[in-house]
Amino acid sequence: MMNNAVLESKSSLQRKRSYAIKKLPSLTRSISIHSEKQLPLLFDVNDIEIIEEIGQGAFGKIHKVHHKNFQEDLVIKGVLNNAGECEAYLLKEVSLLQRLKHPNLLCSFGVLVMDHQLWLVTEFVCAGSLHDYVLVRPHRFLSWQTRISFAADIASAMSYLHEQGVVHRDLTSHNCLVRSNGSVVVADLGLALLTRPPEATHEARDAHGFSRNPTLNCRIGARCFFSGSPIKEISSDEDAQPEYEIHPSLSAPCQRRNKRKYQVLGSPFWMAPEMFSSKPYDESVDIYSFGVILCQLIGRVDADPDVLERRSSTLSIDTDKFLKTHVPEDAPRELVELAIACTRLESDSRPSFSVCHSWLQGNCLQRVGMEEPVK
Repeated sequence: MMNNAVLESKSSLQRKRSYAIKKLPSLTRSISIHSEKQLPLLFDVNDIEIIEEIGQGAFGKIHKVHHKNFQEDLVIKGVLNNAGECEAYLLKEVSLLQRLKHPNLLCSFGVLVMDHQLWLVTEFVCAGSLHDYVLVRPHRFLSWQTRISFAADIASAMSYLHEQGVVHRDLTSHNCLVRSNGSVVVADLGLALLTRPPEATHEARDAHGFSRNPTLNCRIGARCFFSGSPIKEISSDEDAQPEYEIHPSLSAPCQRRNKRKYQVLGSPFWMAPEMFSSKPYDESVDIYSFGVILCQLIGRVDADPDVLERRSSTLSIDTDKFLKTHVPEDAPRELVELAIACTRLESDSRPSFSVCHSWLQGNCLQRVGMEEPVK
């Protein structure tokens, strides 16, 4: 009976894979805003030359490849062998691209079937991840204008995602990539979910049920990265942070109506405290992750709690220690205020991404003396 169940599961996945390929014209963008070449939707494996493995995500390997006919460097992302559930996540990522088009989202071109596996084909971002850009070369000069520009690009992309009812759930400095022109793109939507019914943001799905429920089950869960006693229930009274004056525009309560008890997914170092305690959550978890990235940009530090310290009871950012240890004297106060506002323990007190983007373009850039707003 177990074998029959496995065969049925594989058969279902094969049908979804076949169906995804048939729907490619509506699922992908054949022309990138960063490439004028007409790229195919279904790539021929014979046209692809693998250059090197450049990373490995939660679900599988990532390779830099070269398209022989178009003389274009691309990236392919696949899944581990026999990882049917992970391939389902990859299919979901492809389906989300059907309605997500933004200059600060990683551009996806199509799919490739190689070695009996499905691979997602995306643009190649030559400067690597924001994490590596900021941390691997700590002595590289990184102006505050550049850091604010990076943050503004991320906020712009995430504001768009939230407007579309999409929660990323795995926003990290590893999943933000730096292009050669200095702009940043947000990548890896495999763990994303829709907080509104698909019909509210796009046309109704068909009889196959493809992408009807992008919130697929995943057994990965959050890895515990702390030692000692278990995490307590979140209580703002128990975990009160020191007072730090925040501008009123960053302190206005944000009304959200999508808070539910979803699965706990993502990268622990960037994960919001409410996810660790299995509380209902909403898109504000992405705001918290963004706040951690802001802390990294300000202090040029790893998100590891051994470096960027957390409060022991809730695992939220320890604001007092962050201010004393990682904030340079010349850091723009407005940028520090935003980082603190985004990493608030109370999720409803975190600003929206649209507020974050406006704040970065206005207040932060004015502080560092730029005349023109960043994108």
